[in-house]
Amino acid sequence: MNRPPLRTAIIGMGKMGRIRKQELDRHPGFTVTVLCDVDPLLGTDFPNLPFLTDWRAVFDQTLDAVVICTFNHIAPDIVCAALDRGLHVFCEKPPGRNV
Repeated sequence: MNRPPLRTAIIGMGKMGRIRKQELDRHPGFTVTVLCDVDPLLGTDFPNLPFLTDWRAVFDQTLDAVVICTFNHIAPDIVCAALDRGLHVFCEKPPGRNV
């Protein structure tokens, strides 16, 4: 069965976000459709993709999946927002603050 690639966002374009993007670009099952980081200068490294600085705006896009590569203090909020929208989620760090 042929399925269309999962439309995927990456939130957090530091070291791990860049590694995840490289790997997703190599995998035929994914299409990276939007990137996000609080540092707008990082967007200049990816001129062919929409680049947002507010993670909430990512969810205005048509997505199937999100990869979260952010700092610990914000990751749980992003994970919950993505799951509430029924998206597939991969989070670099534990997506919770307590049990």
